[in-house]
Amino acid sequence: MQDVGLIFLSAMATSIAGMSAAAGRSAEEALGTTLVTLVIATFLVGSLIVLVGAPAPPPLSPVSAVVMSC
Repeated sequence: MQDVGLIFLSAMATSIAGMSAAAGRSAEEALGTTLVTLVIATFLVGSLIVLVGAPAPPPLSPVSAVVMSC
């Protein structure tokens, strides 16, 4: 599964660098733009994985459910 992420990052880097070159930016600017974009994208994906993977609160025990319903 990790290979898919690396392939996707590679495709993103190629696309960003190509768009930067097409916009007339220097190689240094294209590299900087690509690296910053990949860092931000990786951070966002990691943050979302942590949020989605956060454990749910434990279910109520039958006794506490009865007490709360009174």
